[in-house]
Amino acid sequence: MKVHALPDVEREVRRRFELLSRSYSEAEVRCRPPAPHVLLRLLDEAFWTSISRDEGRPCRLTIAYYEHPPPGEDLAIALDAKQLDRRYLRRLAAVAAAADAKIAVTGGEQDLHIIGLAKRFRWHTDTSDSPVEIPIEIEVVGPGDIVLRWAHFRMLTYRGGEILEPAPNILYLDGPFLQALNRLAATDGIPGKDDLKHTEPGEDISFNLMNLLRRVERNAHGGLFILSSTRPRKIESVSWPIVNHTIGLADHYRPWWDNLRRFHLPEDHTDKLSFDALYTAQEELKFLQSEVLTLAGSLALTDGAVWLNGSLRPMAFGVFTEFTPGLSVHIAGNVAATDLQPRQFDDLGARHRAMVALAGHNIGCPAIAISEDGGFSAALRAEGRDYVFMWASFQGKDLEADDLLDPQRLAIRQNLLTRTKRA
Repeated sequence: MKVHALPDVEREVRRRFELLSRSYSEAEVRCRPPAPHVLLRLLDEAFWTSISRDEGRPCRLTIAYYEHPPPGEDLAIALDAKQLDRRYLRRLAAVAAAADAKIAVTGGEQDLHIIGLAKRFRWHTDTSDSPVEIPIEIEVVGPGDIVLRWAHFRMLTYRGGEILEPAPNILYLDGPFLQALNRLAATDGIPGKDDLKHTEPGEDISFNLMNLLRRVERNAHGGLFILSSTRPRKIESVSWPIVNHTIGLADHYRPWWDNLRRFHLPEDHTDKLSFDALYTAQEELKFLQSEVLTLAGSLALTDGAVWLNGSLRPMAFGVFTEFTPGLSVHIAGNVAATDLQPRQFDDLGARHRAMVALAGHNIGCPAIAISEDGGFSAALRAEGRDYVFMWASFQGKDLEADDLLDPQRLAIRQNLLTRTKRA
């Protein structure tokens, strides 16, 4: 969706907030965007900061806007208030990014101020159900590249003068690759995306794998992954076997689902969770989830592939596979792999040959390669096939265009709400 100016972005953000509000009752989710001039000012300062540099470094930061000043314990560092200005954002960007903190901003239409660095240590020490204000977050990802979030929802991605819409993606749309992911996830403790009774949109294997790929893509090194519940076949060597029981996403899935169940209990139930309490509890689990993905993504910095199971639990890294001359490869022109073009195995680059070889030797096990310059390719040998599907044209932009308000995701989420209320 092409837009001409930031006021168009502001209007689209407001429309999406209205859509989100209509999707839930007021008791379930209380959300509203800032006043139009406030939101436009935040977007304007974030945009101009995104195309600036600080001491030669690109500015990467997240602004957390609070309508009311947050409690002191919500701020890792409280500062004397300074007028919101891109110069101050630029100077704080490196500090906030290194601390994995957000630049806290509060105030009204005429008096927006930077008040500190937000990093909610209270989540780790306070077990009460006291209400919390959920800030609007504006993340500066790159030059002219802005993501706006509220709570668990990505509200909008604005990049290069365009509001990104959900793109065809093998991680989300039904096809052989997603079906293979679902089978592996169910085997290793995470119900697949087609099991709506147990799936929270945004927290399934597809979404987590997408986040993992984004992390690797940002390190500008590239990487290679094979997903398998058992040791992959035709492995030539493994440089670094992992011998302990590392954390996987299945370890955080059960408490996540239990929190959602408690959220949908009747109002008078003693175990009922409010939305504020749910948000706080889920942020704790998202922190665990983020750490799991960061660890797995960092292993891709070594030579060779990273072996993950269906819970994205790292099993080994520095994995090298046998190359099979003459392996048959077909490039898939769509998600369903019904439009196929043959490709010579030897014409592929080294990383992509390794990806295809891993997939070819391990039926039903997805393999993914991330290029050094961004974007990813995927391969899978489906049951009953003597050749490998390869998806070669899915770029990083498709991974970023994860819009929790697109009709397909809203339908899944509404189905979830209906089923859990009946449980």
